Amino acid sequence: MSNAATGVVGRQAWRISRRSAHQRGSRTAKGAALQQSGYMARGDRMTHSTGWGKGFALRVKGNGIAGAAAENIAEGRFDQQKLFDIWMHSAGHRRNMLDPHFTRFGLAYVRDGRDSSRRYWSLVLGK
Repeated sequence: MSNAATGVVGRQAWRISRRSAHQRGSRTAKGAALQQSGYMARGDRMTHSTGWGKGFALRVKGNGIAGAAAENIAEGRFDQQKLFDIWMHSAGHRRNMLDPHFTRFGLAYVRDGRDSSRRYWSLVLGK
């Protein structure tokens, strides 16, 4: 797998999709999301870790996110609107996205190196 193409979704698109303005884009959360998407694309699988002993908590802390955080991940051939539809129809993912305690977010994807229509998405939420 290669990081043939990456994408970072902007703050305005996120707010429009959420129909809410209580969250702001965060450079640190965006970095953590892009790191995770790249790891998943290289490994050709969805996971919340980035290797043995490198779970979500260590990754977000290593990216400068302190306190409570959450992550939604996905893989597939769909755009941002479909991604949000999928997450909003999943109780756990929806709970993460609508939690008022999370005021910052980073959303990113990395394209599969063999199939550019396939994306590995990561959303990192924090305070």
